Amino acid sequence: MRFSIIIATYNSEKTLIRCLESVFSQAFKNFEVLVKDGASTDSTVSILKAYASRFSYYNSSPDAGVYDAWNECITRSTGDWLLFLGSDDYLTDQNALNNVLPYLEAADKINAPLVHGQNLIIRNNVEVQVLGGAFENLKEVLKKKMVVRHPGCFHNRALLFDIGLYDTNFKIVGDYDLVYRLVSMHSKTVFYPFSIVAHVMGGLSTAPSKLEQLLDEIVLMRKKHSLYPLRLIDWDYIKKIVLIGLYKIHCDTLIGWIFQIKSRLSNRSNN
Repeated sequence: MRFSIIIATYNSEKTLIRCLESVFSQAFKNFEVLVKDGASTDSTVSILKAYASRFSYYNSSPDAGVYDAWNECITRSTGDWLLFLGSDDYLTDQNALNNVLPYLEAADKINAPLVHGQNLIIRNNVEVQVLGGAFENLKEVLKKKMVVRHPGCFHNRALLFDIGLYDTNFKIVGDYDLVYRLVSMHSKTVFYPFSIVAHVMGGLSTAPSKLEQLLDEIVLMRKKHSLYPLRLIDWDYIKKIVLIGLYKIHCDTLIGWIFQIKSRLSNRSNN
């Protein structure tokens, strides 16, 4: 079994070395690393050039966003399973890939398109919670919201080419769209009940400045797949609307405080 680990970067100098070292320190060695940089203006390119001999593919040039970058790498990948990492994500320990191997072998036996697990969530350099769970009928749950933790989600490369790559019309919810298409065509998935990826909060889908775009893209994604109602007015939607309002009046400190309280409440409920 061979992995293709695909990383998109842009002005990632603060976190990139940690991400790359977590990959190259793996005890399991049968993987390739493909990197697409979006023409960074900081020292990201210098860092990537220092590691270039260890990449099976590397390019730095302007692109149309993370999904466009990932697509470029997908078309050049050779692995059986694809793992996508943000440049601020990192594998939790040296046995991360070894630990997930039995679940990927089980997925191969049933021709599953996805193997997904939990994520260790990092905020302000502090481990705040673990997210991700198994769902008996994942397709039905995905009709309401994105519940697959995309960092640490392994995609069957052959089945991914069957349904098409990331839709670059989306800038934030392209992973949701892709996962929904995969699960709609191939309903069986495999879940592993632990974390192999630490995910740093503050990405595209959680930045308050991007929440309006996120909500608009969810509507477009639901329309694309004929999922009604186009806007689900649930507690999660209300929270995002509140955060948008707070952001517009520049209450950044209050927003951070709300996230801290939310994380503490979630941790208590999990204990």
